[in-house]
Amino acid sequence: MAAHDSNRKIDDTDLAEYLATQSGFAFELQCLQRLHTLGYQCQHGGSYSDPVTRKIRQFDIRARKSVGSVNVWCAIECKHISESFPLLVTCVPRRTEESFHDVLFTRATEDRRQGLPVDTMWTSATTKYRIESPHSPYREGEWVGKTAAQVGRTKGNEIYGTDEDAFDKWSQALASADEMAAAAVEAAEHGDNAAVTIIVPILAVPNGRLWQAFFDEHGRQVESPFWTDRCSMYVDRGYSTGFIRPTNFTISHLEIVTLAGIESLLCEVEKPDGMWFPLSTLCSADECAAT
Repeated sequence: MAAHDSNRKIDDTDLAEYLATQSGFAFELQCLQRLHTLGYQCQHGGSYSDPVTRKIRQFDIRARKSVGSVNVWCAIECKHISESFPLLVTCVPRRTEESFHDVLFTRATEDRRQGLPVDTMWTSATTKYRIESPHSPYREGEWVGKTAAQVGRTKGNEIYGTDEDAFDKWSQALASADEMAAAAVEAAEHGDNAAVTIIVPILAVPNGRLWQAFFDEHGRQVESPFWTDRCSMYVDRGYSTGFIRPTNFTISHLEIVTLAGIESLLCEVEKPDGMWFPLSTLCSADECAAT
């Protein structure tokens, strides 16, 4: 971080320049507006306890939407980056063991379904169901991100890159997802019918600032870097959630999107019988929850 000039007074002109060029708050509001347009209920700028460091941290956006029995919960971190310091995600073909995503099934117990007077703490249960390639959108052999770094040039025109800032932001999305999973399960467990929930961690960056590069399994670059609005990165983060019977599940991927890519991602995710929730071709929620 550059040292500030302690002898210079900051006035409204300087603050306006900062808000126009450096602050990410306006970008957060743009993301928030896009989510509202898509019908998501959002929390903006709350705090949570990091499950690893136990420190209090602030999240950017938490968004949720229900479509019938399908619940989509998103932990979104927004990173305002410039054209001179874009984000480059390097990708390789996805391996078999990386080709999956987990969803959570919650169903009321038999007593609750029959309307019997029962203790509400014991009226539902949550279990995990793993959806694997080729049914998962994370298909074997397709491109998946392994590293994400911002790339720029020094004043001496030397090229350089750093993954520190990007890692801090997307790790915040994963940490926020831990607490969000608990809230999602609690909300689902208060329902009277079966429900299926997915937790999606997202890193959002401005349009035109997200790039991809492809490498084969031998480390050879197979295509020049190119702009994109969406890409996924394998993270393999384990969680435990559920109040009645704790359930272990994995968030396999982080979604990295531009502002333009948020809509296409979420419209794809929330389809009740799409690749993210292929219930009609695999099993019913009740059958999965009972296993």
